[in-house]
Amino acid sequence: MDFKFLVFNTIPDADYRKHGIASKLMEQQHQYVKEYGYKVIQTKTMNRWRSMLILNIKNGFDVIDAYINEEGLHKIILEKTLLD
Repeated sequence: MDFKFLVFNTIPDADYRKHGIASKLMEQQHQYVKEYGYKVIQTKTMNRWRSMLILNIKNGFDVIDAYINEEGLHKIILEKTLLD
């Protein structure tokens, strides 16, 4: 069973960065999907969004693949196993 949970890109004002807000939102999102029985979560990002790439890796995601989309943009696919 696939479940798509879309989170749109946001670029917060510099005053709101580095306060753990994105990490907390990610934690809540992962808890939400775990409650519905999901064991794995996947996300995509791009190398140019380094802060998102680093946030994902710091929160247990592994890079599992990369590709170039139809617009010629490099995409990175990350995956995390949700532990109980």
